[in-house]
Amino acid sequence: DRHQLGERITLIESDGFASVPGRFDLILCNPPYVNATSMATLPAEFQAEPTIALDGNRRGGSDGMDFIRGLLREVPQHLHDTGVLVLEIGHERERFEAAFPKLESLWLETSAGIDQVLLLTREALIDHLSRQYLDAGSSPG
Repeated sequence: DRHQLGERITLIESDGFASVPGRFDLILCNPPYVNATSMATLPAEFQAEPTIALDGNRRGGSDGMDFIRGLLREVPQHLHDTGVLVLEIGHERERFEAAFPKLESLWLETSAGIDQVLLLTREALIDHLSRQYLDAGSSPG
């Protein structure tokens, strides 16, 4: 409202892309990404938050990247050709890079530093998914 963008922005609440129709130029995401070790030692103020908002291990992992793995598989089909995903991962850059070592990422400088928010292009995500497919030893068709 302050920037008079209300007519140009639509906010959608959804679990991943379950309620999100269409394709976009920009997707901003602050997903659950806290790893298992950190979840066990969160300060009291964070323990007041719903676990689903923080715990990135919802599919049995321990590195905090479970939700993000699924997100990165789905994002390309929801982005226009030149679209980008801006993703907050907090203090989990090391775990993100370990989980996605070949994914071309642009780390953005924020007031919190240069290791908490990254930008991924649709092209980089498609390349990443293609490499995963090939690395798995599968062949098309």
